[in-house]
Amino acid sequence: MPVVSFGLLMPVGTITDPQNKPGFATFTAQMISEGTKDKSSQEVAEAFEFIGARLSAEARREMTLISTETLTKHWKKALKLMAEVVRFPPFPQVELDRVKREHLTDLRRAKDDSGFIAEQIIPKFVFW
Repeated sequence: MPVVSFGLLMPVGTITDPQNKPGFATFTAQMISEGTKDKSSQEVAEAFEFIGARLSAEARREMTLISTETLTKHWKKALKLMAEVVRFPPFPQVELDRVKREHLTDLRRAKDDSGFIAEQIIPKFVFW
């Protein structure tokens, strides 16, 4: 089956996190798929699933990527859904709280991961 992928690349990443809010870009990327002004996070997930599409959002060091992959025959529907998610994120409190708990759990796990720690420390010595 033919598949199409498309994405939105924004020049804002983890390097732009405020000092008093580490993880802000990652948290925002996680929140982007948590609903729209007209759809709950569950409804967004079901809409993508219904057409066999996948939405992903990832904050990298210097950029944030929001992307979708779907069957070619559903590309217009997938693009419309992705545009709705990006343009109208409501950040509802219940989803903010849930994603915050998940994010904090991930951070606690990461502090025990030597690879993650190296990724955070080494660039400061190499590139600065």
